[in-house]
Amino acid sequence: MSSEFPNESFETPPAESAVDLDSSTASTPKPDRSSRHSWAGKISLSGFFSWVVIISVTIGLCLLASFSLFTVVESEVSDASAIELFPVQMQGKMLLGQRELAEMAGARQEGKEAIGQTINSIDNGGYEQRLAVAILKNEFSDAETALDYLDLLDQKADKNDLELTENQQKLRQVLERCFQKYDAGNFDSSFLDQQDRELVSEKLQWLGELALLPAGTPQETERKQVLQEASTLMILMIVGFLLGLAALITGFVVGIVLLIMAIRQKLTPRFLNNSTNHNIYAETFAIWMVIFFGASQSLGFFVSDARTAMIVQPLIFFGSLICLFWPVARGISFRQVLEDIGWTAQRPLGDLVTAPLSYLSTLPMMIPALLSVLIITLIVGLFQPAPGEFTKQVAPGHPIQEFVINGDVVMLTMVFVAVCICAPVVEETMFRGVLYRHLRDLTGNWSRWISVPISASVNGVVFAACHPQGIIAVPMLATLAIGFSFAREWRGSLLSPMLMHAIHNGLLTCIMLLIL
Repeated sequence: MSSEFPNESFETPPAESAVDLDSSTASTPKPDRSSRHSWAGKISLSGFFSWVVIISVTIGLCLLASFSLFTVVESEVSDASAIELFPVQMQGKMLLGQRELAEMAGARQEGKEAIGQTINSIDNGGYEQRLAVAILKNEFSDAETALDYLDLLDQKADKNDLELTENQQKLRQVLERCFQKYDAGNFDSSFLDQQDRELVSEKLQWLGELALLPAGTPQETERKQVLQEASTLMILMIVGFLLGLAALITGFVVGIVLLIMAIRQKLTPRFLNNSTNHNIYAETFAIWMVIFFGASQSLGFFVSDARTAMIVQPLIFFGSLICLFWPVARGISFRQVLEDIGWTAQRPLGDLVTAPLSYLSTLPMMIPALLSVLIITLIVGLFQPAPGEFTKQVAPGHPIQEFVINGDVVMLTMVFVAVCICAPVVEETMFRGVLYRHLRDLTGNWSRWISVPISASVNGVVFAACHPQGIIAVPMLATLAIGFSFAREWRGSLLSPMLMHAIHNGLLTCIMLLIL
């Protein structure tokens, strides 16, 4: 190692010994010059106060998102939303799907006792979820069992002084009439008027359709469609599991290859510590956090319609990038700002090729992250209040879920625009562009093998904690963000992490659409 770079343990290899996925005309980057700069590792007073803002906003957002983990909500006098019924819908489809696939394969079906225990495990939460339990009892046991459960539900509601909405009372009456007919051997629900049928289908969704089309119904075609939806979900889950396993194995192999190449100095890292203005980028990121999260949190006070909120959201995303003019106001040319934060596309073909490879190599890192999620979940469970009879635990989640569940074609299009374009472009610009630039230059005097993991980890934790899923999702999101940072380090450009981000968000959104 050259004595000129005594602190650098990961030099950029010569062009002829390095592996590059770009064209042969691409220029070889200069060695990391971080050890030459006396400014590296120093933080100014403005940088210090910027970090006070960054840490405060990050902790505040994480606590706000995690608050619901320690909160149980009494069943309010209101109808359940689609997102509240989503878990029981999924569990019902999985139970029925398992039965249908077992019958098609000629395998032995799960015993009634085991199925009954599974159904009893979801006998909690709001009133509509309890009605869903009655429907499952009718499907997997008989109508008499469902009627007995409705009587027991009435007793619990009276004991807890539960006030029902008009729709909830109507649903209870309609289901009781159906189960009484079914118990008498009449499995045709056509005696219900159209208004009652629409109420059951709208409020209880797929489970409502199942209640109107019991085993033995003369409407065999309609029932087959309902059953097909459940079996299709199970097939998709099995195929998804196999594809995920294949991606995991492929990612493990790709990750090992990339790691060996990096250790043997056969991989060209294109990120250069060439900025003497990292404190200004800390200021820029702090300004962005205030603009973006302030506007996002305030949106709910001014816009109540979901469609309008989805239209405004891209304006908030891209409008927040006005903060990039702060470095310009502080004396840095806009061209230099774009170069510093990675808004370059000198090797677009290589970035396109490496994005999916980098994403796959990140997947094996999710295994320890998942274990961390389980540990955090267990710890959180120790401090959660015991739920009452009709209380429900409100798990934190991304608001986009409700838009996907309730959305039409126009809404879903806006969702994909938000998750596959707005979020990747803006979040990568600010986290892997602005914040990562600051962190890498702040630790510029350190060995790359130390600077990169620490910078990527800090970047990842801030990224994860700012998301609305709360503390439980931090390990998974932080690990994903670390993979984005590694791609930024390797390619020197934001194009690859932007594509990785878009791939991830697009896959998750498509999976949500398939399982609905």
